[in-house]
Amino acid sequence: MNPRISRRPSNRDPRRVLLFAPASADDAELFAELEGRADLSTLRTLTLAEAERALCEQSIGLVVVGHSVHAEFVDRLASRAAASKPRVPLLLLRSRTDPDGAQWQGPAVAVLRLPLVSLALSRSVDAALGMTEPGSRSSR
Repeated sequence: MNPRISRRPSNRDPRRVLLFAPASADDAELFAELEGRADLSTLRTLTLAEAERALCEQSIGLVVVGHSVHAEFVDRLASRAAASKPRVPLLLLRSRTDPDGAQWQGPAVAVLRLPLVSLALSRSVDAALGMTEPGSRSSR
């Protein structure tokens, strides 16, 4: 399956967000908030291989990993990101009861615990991308 791109910006768009999660209703609902934003370009991947390929081949400003992704796959993607794009932040969505969240630490890693309040994911993405210019969602 090919990754799904919500809009086609230039390959240098710093606001391209890689969304990685297997198809699930929960992740789809969370990601819909980001995929609907006109100021972001999202690239949705459903498999680890697609996410790793996108991370290596495309200009990515942020990686968001859905809560349904197994810890082993998060480890592999985090390692790939650290090796190929060490400045790209990872935003990991994890269940509040998931014990795995504490194992991922670093200046470019953040763990958001579910359930999220309205717009928490969108605002976290803005913060991770440093979007503070007028007109961005974070300044509203």
